[in-house]
Amino acid sequence: LTSFPVLPEKITTPGDAELDEFFSKNKTVYSAPELRSVKIASISAEMVAEGIKISEDDIKTAFEQRVDEFTTPESRDVRQMVFEDLAKANLAMSRLSKGEAFVAVAKDMLNWEDADSLLGTVTKDALDPALAEASFVAEIGKPVGPIESPFGQHVLLVEKITAGGNPELADVRQKIANKLRAEKAISILYDRANQLEDSLGTGATLTEAAAKVGGRVGIVERSEEHTAELQSP
Repeated sequence: LTSFPVLPEKITTPGDAELDEFFSKNKTVYSAPELRSVKIASISAEMVAEGIKISEDDIKTAFEQRVDEFTTPESRDVRQMVFEDLAKANLAMSRLSKGEAFVAVAKDMLNWEDADSLLGTVTKDALDPALAEASFVAEIGKPVGPIESPFGQHVLLVEKITAGGNPELADVRQKIANKLRAEKAISILYDRANQLEDSLGTGATLTEAAAKVGGRVGIVERSEEHTAELQSP
């Protein structure tokens, strides 16, 4: 590590010739860019959606046709141990049936910590079919297995069951309305964008064209702050 002292008092003031030469080589650093204010017209699905009304009949029809989208499936908190061979899985089940704790058996036989055996909160669709079938008929606190999957021999323990349920229309009415409004807005957006372009092509101003399609006009003002950013080396 080498240190060099800074001694400004020993630095001579540059003369005019040195300043002229430096400026000539670094003119771009001191050049001010041209500044312009820009008017921007925009149209988005969100803007289109503001003007779309969804009827009660549309909401009821969507609820009947798409009820599965709003149904909450049953979920379960599950622990598992996974063994390469059936004999070890059977031994684990034997130890569990004699009252040993699931976490303790997993630690002893697989060297797994508490978190390693947590499969987490899962729905039936999220699991391998064989594991799903076993997990979703099991009782809380009663180990099941061994169950074979492509990953090995599983021993499972359900710790918690959260019941699912079918929603009432009143509970999801607003959610359905928002979803239908967003879907319609996206389909309309492309037509509005074409209308905006056509209006500009026939001589409408940016403000007039945006107003016709429900868009908005904003202005990006020129500013010294932006100038400073552009000049930064």
